[in-house]
Amino acid sequence: MHPSPGAAHLKVAPNVSWRPPRDRKPLQPRIYSGEASGAGPAKSRCMPATTLDLRDVPPPERHPKIHDAFAELESGETLRIVNDHEPKPLFYEFQAEVERFDAENYAVEQRDDNEFVADLPKA
Repeated sequence: MHPSPGAAHLKVAPNVSWRPPRDRKPLQPRIYSGEASGAGPAKSRCMPATTLDLRDVPPPERHPKIHDAFAELESGETLRIVNDHEPKPLFYEFQAEVERFDAENYAVEQRDDNEFVADLPKA
């Protein structure tokens, strides 16, 4: 089965794909650029319960670490990650697979060319 032209289609993992429900438009991550923007994770309404700096973690180990850390959070807590690239694929993965992910309050901020800080709140 092939996706219709213009349909959003995301490869979530090998041999697994995901499409947004037809009845609603998928949320898009908000990206803030630098501290001067006055928004984003640095200005988040709550402090993160856990911060993971993933820049030195091998790529195949990153998502499992993030999922494990998120699973340990209590409702209302936030996981902050620091990454060397925009975590847009992670946002879509969480939106599709993690029931307790609060996509409405997700935020990511680009602080430098190789530094992205994202807050993943748990509902």
